Amino acid sequence: MMKKYAISSVNENPEYLFFVPLWCAFWKNLGYEPCVITVDKHIPDNLLQLVSTATEKNGGIIINLQHIDGYKTC
Repeated sequence: MMKKYAISSVNENPEYLFFVPLWCAFWKNLGYEPCVITVDKHIPDNLLQLVSTATEKNGGIIINLQHIDGYKTC
């Protein structure tokens, strides 16, 4: 059986980061492997750790990419 993936991205906005674990739980419940890409411009370490831990508990993974100056990410 082929795996199905749900992929999304989010920036440093805490209101969006709040929904990452919920989003992962939703897609995991539908049989998808959730993956979230964060673009880290100014995400505080404690907030990123909290979101990462809650996301992993809900079956998701986070890929953290660094912001590149001069490129619009969101």
